[in-house]
Amino acid sequence: ILRNWQREVQKWAPELTSVIVAGSRIERSMLWRSQAHIHITTYETVRQDIEASVYGAARSNNEEVSRFDCVILDEAQKIKNASSGMARAVHAIQAEWRWALTGTPLENRIEDMESIFSYLKPGLIRRDPPPTIEQFKQLIKPYFLRRLADDLPELEPVEHAEVWLQLTPSQQRAYD
Repeated sequence: ILRNWQREVQKWAPELTSVIVAGSRIERSMLWRSQAHIHITTYETVRQDIEASVYGAARSNNEEVSRFDCVILDEAQKIKNASSGMARAVHAIQAEWRWALTGTPLENRIEDMESIFSYLKPGLIRRDPPPTIEQFKQLIKPYFLRRLADDLPELEPVEHAEVWLQLTPSQQRAYD
């Protein structure tokens, strides 16, 4: 996925340089310090580097890159648990602009959305008193773009095919 994002950057913004932050701790430290416009990495790498102070040490050595202009989180549902190491690591990253992408529906639990929005738009959601579900939806509405399959006419229609399989006797016993 990292290489895919790098290809997309090259395709849509060839004037920008990008670097994939991966490898050993020393390699990652050097890559965080690189003068690339875009640093592409994984949640796991961010968590490891924040916990080990690799990211902080690398970034603080150069005052003009001590924060990012923009952070884009792909698969943002990975930070839906506010107490997870990944969520805490992402919250430690300073950025002027913050975006989140996800293909996973997030409406199941207000706490999931709250965790994501506490990074995207700090201070938007106040806990005293906690907002009702309707108030919460109104708060995030200006920042939430949801695309439905019906909005994408280029998608092929979904085809359903019912296929019955005969289980072997051992599969049938396990199933029963």
